[in-house]
Amino acid sequence: MKLQMAGIDYRRASIGEREAFSLTKTHRTALALRIVQEFGFYGCVILSTCNRTEFWVSGDGPPLQTVLKQTIGLAAQEYQRLFTERCAKPAADYLFRLACGMESQIFGEDQILGQVKEAAQLSRAAGCMDPVLEVLFRTAVTGAKAVKTHVRLTPVNHSIAEAAVELLQSRYPTLLGQRCLMIGSGEMGRLAAHALLAKGAKVSMTVRENGCSHSVRAAVPAGCEVVPYEQRAALLEDFPIVISATSSPHFTLHYGQVAPVLQSPHTFLDLAVPRDIDERIGELPMVSLFDLDHLGLQRIAGPDILKQAYEILSGYQEQFALWYAFRQMVPEIQRVSRMVAQDAVLRLQKKIKKEIPAERVQEFQADLSRSIDKAVAKCLYGLKDTLAPPLWEVCIHALKQSAQSGDSSERNVS
Repeated sequence: MKLQMAGIDYRRASIGEREAFSLTKTHRTALALRIVQEFGFYGCVILSTCNRTEFWVSGDGPPLQTVLKQTIGLAAQEYQRLFTERCAKPAADYLFRLACGMESQIFGEDQILGQVKEAAQLSRAAGCMDPVLEVLFRTAVTGAKAVKTHVRLTPVNHSIAEAAVELLQSRYPTLLGQRCLMIGSGEMGRLAAHALLAKGAKVSMTVRENGCSHSVRAAVPAGCEVVPYEQRAALLEDFPIVISATSSPHFTLHYGQVAPVLQSPHTFLDLAVPRDIDERIGELPMVSLFDLDHLGLQRIAGPDILKQAYEILSGYQEQFALWYAFRQMVPEIQRVSRMVAQDAVLRLQKKIKKEIPAERVQEFQADLSRSIDKAVAKCLYGLKDTLAPPLWEVCIHALKQSAQSGDSSERNVS
């Protein structure tokens, strides 16, 4: 199986190390295209979330360590220390577990499925999605949906946003009536705002005054007050709880902005990668600063639940493995179907010349050859569903031998 995967995640790298490899959508698209064009891979998908950045490639090409060294300047020592590599079937099987949240820092989280789908879509839009990665990612997403439909990996819907609220609940007697400032109106910010509102907190969300579209304001959850992003630092003292979750490459809160303002205890939660909040703010008196690494690994599912999930996934993993194995037969199938089509056209040549106007003979022969080619190929592809895998190669080889040994003297029939 010509498939490679390499990635950095929360298991081997701190948030400070992960954020160095966090990639925007634009960067992912450009990098995937470069990897395909420069290194000879058939396809490339790049997944980048708050807890991981992973590269998936298919086809012939150099080791991913070499690719990442040349594209993002990753040193061999750094690669070996921070990155995990998987190849062939282990790489494919890992994606199935990943898509349903079984490899996430927040076990069973729901966001990862959407992030896997988005990564595939970005690759598709860039023209970097080859058939192998297309079928792999599509089957993994389908398998993850089946797991989430039939198995409850966690007692409640679990995400980073919910984990953040749980952390706050462990620090405050109640969130009812607590004033919270949510910096960032993207997906993570909205999820966190909804979770806080459900606990009775009073949530205000920042929105930029300059260049703010109506759609951004419309996305602010019902029940949230809107405050200008430009006034976030000046308003901090009014909000004992501050959460930041943006895709900005720069700090949303700098030490110099915050230090002169705070006079009372504050809790800051940074849910962004790269981080939004200057880590020096955590050194201020009466300030507690938490980031994604403080949320911890939460494995809630018991062994019976995990067994059910793995049983469901195994069916989809086998489905992909069989598809890939049969794919190796495709060149032979194409050769056999072309041979049969050519033989049929030769056998009907006398009839064609007799019945078809001379000016249309060449066109008719081409149409006939294509039709027979497709019909034979369709029958041969059907072997995947009617024969056991060990018999595929035997059957196709026998058909090829049979087609090659046909007596040409039988062809010119009328």
